[in-house]
Amino acid sequence: QNNHFNLSLADNTTYVGQIVIPTVFAMRGGSGAEQDLRINGGENTVIQGGIDLNGILVGGVSGLTFRAGAENDTEIVADSRAVYGGSLNDLRNCSFENYAVAVDSSAGQIFPKQNNTFIHNGIAVKVDLPASNDNMVGSWYNNIFRNNETAVQVIKLLDPTSPYLFRLCDSDFICNGTDFDIQYPGEYYFYRNYYYCEQQSAVRAPQIQQNDGVTLHCYPARSSSVFDGQGNATEATPDLLILGDDNTILDTEAGNLLIGQDQLSGKELRVVKDEGKGAGSVLQETWSFIVMTLTD
Repeated sequence: QNNHFNLSLADNTTYVGQIVIPTVFAMRGGSGAEQDLRINGGENTVIQGGIDLNGILVGGVSGLTFRAGAENDTEIVADSRAVYGGSLNDLRNCSFENYAVAVDSSAGQIFPKQNNTFIHNGIAVKVDLPASNDNMVGSWYNNIFRNNETAVQVIKLLDPTSPYLFRLCDSDFICNGTDFDIQYPGEYYFYRNYYYCEQQSAVRAPQIQQNDGVTLHCYPARSSSVFDGQGNATEATPDLLILGDDNTILDTEAGNLLIGQDQLSGKELRVVKDEGKGAGSVLQETWSFIVMTLTD
């Protein structure tokens, strides 16, 4: 028996406090049995607090505005979390503001799959998977990370293959203190993202903290946002940039280095070649990477 539950929260309503998901809604497999709870917001549906997944696996959460404090508050609320305490297959079309940790994957895997906006949080997304959980694999795309102290923090995945399969792509990283704080060893591919500094009105390299044993590939990057001024995805495919291993930037459209070539002599860069599906594709497998070294 398959039981699918859709919970629609009211339009123009603010829910204050913590919503705790009853364990009766846990997704479970075996013998063809499955339960799937999806929570959907309406127009101007706000949660001033959070959702405690209560140790279970929930199917989806979408269309909600999460605020740690009251509207127009500007301070990060200490010890606050928006979505936490279990596993969530699909988090999309939500916004998060002023949380200490907005999305906390410490008790299970939570996938902010697409079209989420994280503004002014201590940590926007924290990944620290417990040993009993499944691997965190798959792509997150078309998300916006803006003015967070740390956008994405990865403390623990579960096996050496997880970093390769854990992809962040087609997203905007704007004025975060740290874009990627990667502590779990492995080789990561975060590609076709847009990095921007409003204070300098310029495209920038990503801000990275990483431990020994971490290799982080942030190329190709984009030279313009795929979002308009309201955070909506646009139709246009932006030009691509190439980042070197030391986060220097190449302009692939014009073929010009943004810094002097003498500063890059002998350094390894990776140049991307489109294999047929174009820059709008979210599948990394459509790209191949050519390694080259510049010489005098």
